[in-house]
Amino acid sequence: MKEKEKVVDDLELFKFYQTTKVLTEEGKLVTSNQVIRNDLAQRNAKLVTFVINKFYSKKSKHKTLRSDLLQEGHLGLFDAIDGYKPELGFKFSTYATWWIRQSVNSYLLDEEPIFHIPSHIRTARNKLENLAKERSILVRDISKETLEEIGMTEKMFASIEAANKTRSWNHVCLDMPLSCSDNQTNKSLRDIIASDTPDFSLSFDNKKIILASIKAFQALNTREKHILLQRYGFESNKIVKTESETSK
Repeated sequence: MKEKEKVVDDLELFKFYQTTKVLTEEGKLVTSNQVIRNDLAQRNAKLVTFVINKFYSKKSKHKTLRSDLLQEGHLGLFDAIDGYKPELGFKFSTYATWWIRQSVNSYLLDEEPIFHIPSHIRTARNKLENLAKERSILVRDISKETLEEIGMTEKMFASIEAANKTRSWNHVCLDMPLSCSDNQTNKSLRDIIASDTPDFSLSFDNKKIILASIKAFQALNTREKHILLQRYGFESNKIVKTESETSK
């Protein structure tokens, strides 16, 4: 009976939280009652642990990253609280499970740090990234006044920047084949990386293509030239000028 009463209480709290949200015309959340939001997160914190234990407890890698996965799961829980609409009639646990897994999976697919980054640094970094996104600026452009506004010290900001520099893509051998398909059997990452040394054969090929294009353009009638120029954003009254330039 107590569990049933708690569910009703949570539902009523979600409905009240809905009334505190301030949204943009596009439906993006601007502000809300953070006290109620934190209360809802605390009430449903066990859901994060449940999801991590159910879906991310078998692999040794997941066990090693358990604290980080829990942290990411709680971030997903907050996203679920902000997006949940109780008037639609869905259970919050069903809705939140998707958000928690989405947050954890994004972390696992994201580039992994070479060195372990403490969870409190990751939390602060995510907070900064969200703030920068809301204000349409880069994290490195956040001012000292803004840091003081959100209660973050310059030392913490420096720690976040240092943590970001330790992140790297998984190491890949340059000579590793890119594909198992027949037409790419002998291609490796080294083959497609741009070289500082100019490839004169490509320049020669490009020149031949340009000359062929000029010849083909000159063979068109006036109407066809009008259509072609308008298709690629040129003004029709510039045909004569274009022809004189391409003939050089």
